[in-house]
Amino acid sequence: KSWQPACSNYNHTIIIDTSIGDYNSTTIYLSTDETPSNIIIEIDMLDCPPGFMLSDSGNCICSHELTNTFADTLCDLDNQLILTQGGVWMGYNVNQTCITAYSSCPFDYCTLSEVTFDITEPDKQCAFNRSG
Repeated sequence: KSWQPACSNYNHTIIIDTSIGDYNSTTIYLSTDETPSNIIIEIDMLDCPPGFMLSDSGNCICSHELTNTFADTLCDLDNQLILTQGGVWMGYNVNQTCITAYSSCPFDYCTLSEVTFDITEPDKQCAFNRSG
């Protein structure tokens, strides 16, 4: 005899409290009065991509380092892109796992027009085929 759940639609929202230690993986134990044993679901949680942070509601949003420094900065989570005005530079430091941002580029180092880029590939912000 196979087990048939009493309800077929289960909707669960899991909110991760990042203030209480490791949140990279978790195990959920489900059971009902009708099941002889627990159903175990192991979940590996993914971090928000560079340039994004976990909001209180559990969504990845534009990082405060970006929006507090550059008010006009927008983030596109689906494509993991940052949109900012020209004349500024920001990038992700892989070794330090942090964002570096400059609100004033030296003359002719950064493009002056609006730019959309991946924060781990910041060269698109540079003017005249510069890099870095």
